[in-house]
Amino acid sequence: MASEKNTLVALGVVAAIGIVAAFVIGYYVGTYSYSNYGMMGPGGGMMGSGGMMGGMMGSGMMGPGVMGPGMMGPGAGIQSATQNTVIITNYAFYPDILTVKKGTTVTWINMDPVPHTVEAGTHEKPTGKFESQLLGRMESFSYTFTEPGTYVYHCDPHPYMTGKIIVEG
Repeated sequence: MASEKNTLVALGVVAAIGIVAAFVIGYYVGTYSYSNYGMMGPGGGMMGSGGMMGGMMGSGMMGPGVMGPGMMGPGAGIQSATQNTVIITNYAFYPDILTVKKGTTVTWINMDPVPHTVEAGTHEKPTGKFESQLLGRMESFSYTFTEPGTYVYHCDPHPYMTGKIIVEG
């Protein structure tokens, strides 16, 4: 009886930690479109297959789904921290187009279970302007944009993954 009670308490603690972690992560990455990635979004929503419940019920308590973008819907998160952040998840960059001011540092965070890179230019014509090493899960890369312009980028191992940073003066 005591052993069963201890097991149930331990399972409850593990579940609570997973839920808290999912909400904290959602707090920081949850500024994207409600219809696409919000609370009930198809892949990254809290209840979607890539969201908190999808991750907990699918691939395990802290599986890849827990890291889906926009878990808390629009407006959640700290605006200054998330405005200049690109989340790498589901083999894509979110947002895929980001507009920033000159002098802004943009940070890419890989939340996929597979490694990715961030490299300026296209796969066929890299510019050499910036290039990350292979980023494992939860690793990040940052670059400060000092000149106005439009900067396309891609993931070298997955050339179909592309994004764009528009830097305004």
